[in-house]
Amino acid sequence: MALAAMIGADKRGTPLDGIAFVFDALAVPSGWTEPVASWIAERAGLVGGMAQISLSLGLLALPRPRQLGWDLGQTMEWRSPSASVLSVVLMMQCGHTWSALITFGSWAVLGLWMLRWSERGYSRSDHVLVALGSLALAAFFAPLLVCAWFFGRDWMRKSSPHVGAE
Repeated sequence: MALAAMIGADKRGTPLDGIAFVFDALAVPSGWTEPVASWIAERAGLVGGMAQISLSLGLLALPRPRQLGWDLGQTMEWRSPSASVLSVVLMMQCGHTWSALITFGSWAVLGLWMLRWSERGYSRSDHVLVALGSLALAAFFAPLLVCAWFFGRDWMRKSSPHVGAE
């Protein structure tokens, strides 16, 4: 969805416009995007408000350095970075891009201000690296990983001799 939002923004449109553009380029049916976009447009206030609440909750639940053991790849197991990215995309679809930026900025400033009293042995930059790294992994790495899984499967692989043996 983050990649679709970037493509849609590049085309001066919405994330669903980006999805339709990519699907049209791949010769995949994209007619379903128009009814979804009109449904969201009719309820932009409600959907945008719920996305803003979801963004706030997702940012509050981002992983912290002590919860990861310094393996940033473990953030892929967390749901909050993906929920935050999806919330921003929904807010962009509703036309609430500035609200998303203000919400994200407000929570970032509040989080940095609260880290001022942190005495856990981690610096502010450690916390910021994990938070921003998890959001970047959710936005960019996860779609690439799914594509790699989808296209990288070895369909001709022989089954193990131990499979089905008793």
